[in-house]
Amino acid sequence: MNMKYLIAFTLFALLTFGNQLNGQGVVINEVVTDGNDYVEIANLSALAVDISGWTVTMTTDPSAQVSVTFPATTIIAPNETIVIAENASLPVLPGGTQRFSIANIVWVVNTGGACALNDNNDVGQDLILFGNPSNLPTGSPLSSFTGSVPSGGANTQDVFQRISNNDSDTDADWVMSPSGTGSPGALNAGQSGVPAPPTASFAATPTTSTVGTPIQFVDQSLGQPTSWAWDFDGDNITDSTSQNPSFAYGATGFYTVRLTVTNSFGSDTSILNSFIQIIVPPTIPFLDEFNNGSLNSAWSLSSTTIGQIYVGNPPSTSPGSGGDALIFEATATGTVYLNQATLIIDLSAETEVIVKYLARESGDEPDANDGLFVSDGVQTLLAVSHQGLTSAWQEIEFDLGAFVTANGMSLTSTFELIFSQQDNFDLPSDGLLIDDVRVELPPVPDIGQANQPLAFMDIAGGVNINGKSAVIGENGPFFVNSSQLDISFGGTPGYPWILLAGPLNRNNQVFVPQGSLDIGTMGATSNYSDIFPVIDGLNPVAFFDFLATLNSSGAGSLSVNFDNLPPGIITTLQALIYQPGSPFVQLTAAFEFTVP
Repeated sequence: MNMKYLIAFTLFALLTFGNQLNGQGVVINEVVTDGNDYVEIANLSALAVDISGWTVTMTTDPSAQVSVTFPATTIIAPNETIVIAENASLPVLPGGTQRFSIANIVWVVNTGGACALNDNNDVGQDLILFGNPSNLPTGSPLSSFTGSVPSGGANTQDVFQRISNNDSDTDADWVMSPSGTGSPGALNAGQSGVPAPPTASFAATPTTSTVGTPIQFVDQSLGQPTSWAWDFDGDNITDSTSQNPSFAYGATGFYTVRLTVTNSFGSDTSILNSFIQIIVPPTIPFLDEFNNGSLNSAWSLSSTTIGQIYVGNPPSTSPGSGGDALIFEATATGTVYLNQATLIIDLSAETEVIVKYLARESGDEPDANDGLFVSDGVQTLLAVSHQGLTSAWQEIEFDLGAFVTANGMSLTSTFELIFSQQDNFDLPSDGLLIDDVRVELPPVPDIGQANQPLAFMDIAGGVNINGKSAVIGENGPFFVNSSQLDISFGGTPGYPWILLAGPLNRNNQVFVPQGSLDIGTMGATSNYSDIFPVIDGLNPVAFFDFLATLNSSGAGSLSVNFDNLPPGIITTLQALIYQPGSPFVQLTAAFEFTVP
């Protein structure tokens, strides 16, 4: 065919097709009034159409009317159908069919009714009248329609279907059928569709998972595909031909996923590189201070529209680890975005779990999506709201174990902690900052001696069974694993102290109310033979004079190296510090000393 005839043929086809369809080829395709009412629209053109803001209006006699407006980014592909139904699960639709719900469609069997499709400028695109209605949809201008389905008399059946690709805006385009004969989510008998291949698209839940855990893949392709070929691991070998398959990966790493969809008019392929991440989830205790410039592999990030999440230096560093933090903000201004950072952690062996983190906002307006959500794969619930956050750093502590029990959830091997933020501007106008995320066991009660304002001892690196250092109020005993002891003391300026050594013995109530002596096994036997004064500030020899008395600031120090000692627990150290008044002596915290 030469160019002249090709152009002529193309013009003829366009003119013929244009006479068959409205301006954009999107029409009302099916109306059902049989109890589970619905309306179906179809795209009978060769191009995808953006129907964001378009409205479907449904009326019935004598005066009832309801409308549905399609949300932003609603696209209808060639040969695709979209269903608006009053039932969230009926009619049953083919996979991938878009469904929109409305509480109550007003149609009544054997009563006149109408359905109108208007675009986002309120220009009528299609209209059907059935049962000679007197109540027509409001709005102007409406598409014209000649006649009524059926052409005369009352409606005596329930299903109205367009019978071809033709759109003459008359009752000749339609057929009326008994209840149960509809074809929701598919073109009707007599409709051939248009010569357009499908457009491949897909999603997966979750995109970060663990070895052996199935991931659900969902076909989101447009254009009525009839076959699917999935390659889950990027090796160009088809792994599944199901429309919505699940797949479990056998090894950690990042995986590229490919979907090829086909219909009678052609094929299309969508490839998402490094789309799936398979990890070994951490167990507790877990700590991420975000100070290494990158995220732990257990994190999965998701941002819609213009949101972004990254590790960076915040406007003000946290009072914890300082340095970098996890920052949630926008990449531009004026558009609402949703940021979510999900931590996947193995909690299957736990029953009691505490979550702690530092958080602050930067002008972020309150939103229902601001908070810590938790998910066990079955339920996803808001656990901590961030709507009350201020610009000051705040430590948040949350009893996850109790929350899970109260809400019938499970602590699973792929439990998700979802830090979520929604707003519409970047820093400093809006934003969320998270730092020092901890997932740990609840503190274990300890009855050991705590430091006091006038009886304080600390050894560098010492922590108690909950990982806490020897600040005032934290119960001991504390544990040091080092061959170097750097000891500091505090109390009344100029007063002496005695450093004792002996085996660890929590809460040995000998010096009540002065405090508990956490060393020695004397108990009720009053056997003091296993307690040794290392330094005696009451009777010092000359060499220890300056060590055994607190200076004018009420401080003292001692450093000792034990490199030559064999590995193992050496002893427990605890100090008695003298003070004016009664009682004249108080006990400090105790430290068990181990050479590595």
